Amino acid sequence: RFTAGREVPALAPLHRGLEAVAAAGLPGVSAEAADLRRELAFENARIAYATLGAAYDDGTWLAQAEIGRTTASADVVPHGRMAYASLGRRFGEWTPYLLVGTSRPGNDRRRAANDWGAFNAVLREPALFTVNTTRIAQDTASLGVRWDFHRQAALKLQWEHTRIKPSGYGLWWRDTAINERHTRVNLVSATVDFAF
Repeated sequence: RFTAGREVPALAPLHRGLEAVAAAGLPGVSAEAADLRRELAFENARIAYATLGAAYDDGTWLAQAEIGRTTASADVVPHGRMAYASLGRRFGEWTPYLLVGTSRPGNDRRRAANDWGAFNAVLREPALFTVNTTRIAQDTASLGVRWDFHRQAALKLQWEHTRIKPSGYGLWWRDTAINERHTRVNLVSATVDFAF
């Protein structure tokens, strides 16, 4: 558990705008602005994380799994449930493996509740977009192989297929053009792990 100490400076203009609308006494709109301001507060946000995992390795078969849950007092802080499981088998220096993972947000997607008139585009929509951008809603499946070519080094080749749900791009770059739709991403990587 921990508490965030400071606000993010880049959000200061948005915070000031929401505070001004909240103080204006506009029916419905001011309450929505005050609520959005609370959900966009990093300062004093309380965050808790818990995880449980297990691993198995008998020299031939390898398995690992973990589940986790993060909670936060503000929606702008990424939180939710996540899990992964992997299985691999050694064939001498080679270890092919499969990994599956999932992540679900701990908060529902925020939507506009009121018409803010001239402030819709300059304040309400940026506030809603910002509070929704930390939501993580995706599933990933990976296939890979590890080659232990040296006693202190290994080459790993991996292919990942990820399906991202609308407003679930918290781990990815996103913009308003793609935030509303499903996306599939294929990633191929080659890495060398080594120990000194």
